[in-house]
Amino acid sequence: MNMKPKKDPEWAKQQEWIRESIRSKKINHGLVRTDEIYFDERNLNSDKVKVVFGILDKYKYNFLSLAVRSTDEYQHISKDYEYELIYGEEWLFAARQLQLPQVWAWLYDVDKSQANSIRNEMIELFEPSVDISYHLSNFLKSHNEILKRLESIENSLKSQSKSKTKPKLILPININDPNLDAETLGSLGLKGIREITAEKILAYRDERGKISNFSELKSITKQWFKPEEWQKKGLICEPIQ
Repeated sequence: MNMKPKKDPEWAKQQEWIRESIRSKKINHGLVRTDEIYFDERNLNSDKVKVVFGILDKYKYNFLSLAVRSTDEYQHISKDYEYELIYGEEWLFAARQLQLPQVWAWLYDVDKSQANSIRNEMIELFEPSVDISYHLSNFLKSHNEILKRLESIENSLKSQSKSKTKPKLILPININDPNLDAETLGSLGLKGIREITAEKILAYRDERGKISNFSELKSITKQWFKPEEWQKKGLICEPIQ
C-alpha cells in the first residue's frame, strides 16, 4: 500500500517562512535617483565593478535592474536617502562613478529580514558558484586585444596602400603599341586625351590597325595642339614592325 510520507512540521514551517519572506506586499519598477539609495560599499566585488563599469560607460543603461526597498533608516546619514539597496552594489557604484543620475530598479515594500531573504535569492540566481565576472572580464580583455590587432592590421594596409607608387613609365610610349592600355595613356596628362578619354583613342587605333601620325591623332581628339608638346610628354606615333 502506498503511503504518503509524513511532512516534517518544522520543514513546512521553514518553507512557508521563506515564501512569506520573498513575497512582497507591493512591487514597483522604474527609475530611481542614484543619490537616493543607501548601500554598504563593503560588499563590493572589484572584478564585477570593472566589468559593470565598462558596460555602463558604453550603454549608459543598467541591464540588470537593482532591487531596493523604501526606508527612512538612513536619513540620519543623508536626508536624500529614501531607499536601501537590496541587491546590485556594483551597478549602483559604477553608475555613481559615471555620474549617471538614475538607474532602473525594482522597489520592494518589505522589512529588513525580508530584504535579506530577497538578496540571498538573487545572489543564488545571478551569482552561481562559477565566477562569471572573472571569465567575462577575460573575454572582454581578449576581445579588445583582437580589435586592437585588427585595427593595427587595417592601418598598416592603409599605410602600404598610400605608399605604393605606380610603376615608372618607360618613355617614349608609342600610340600604336598593342600593349598600351587606356590607364597608361591617360596617365600622361596630355591635353585632348583627358577630354575625349583614352579608351576612345585606343578603340579608333584598334579598328584601323594604327594611328599614322599626330595629325590623325588630332582629328580624333578634335583638339588644337602642338605635336612637339605631345612628343615632349613622351608620346610617339610610329608603325609597329
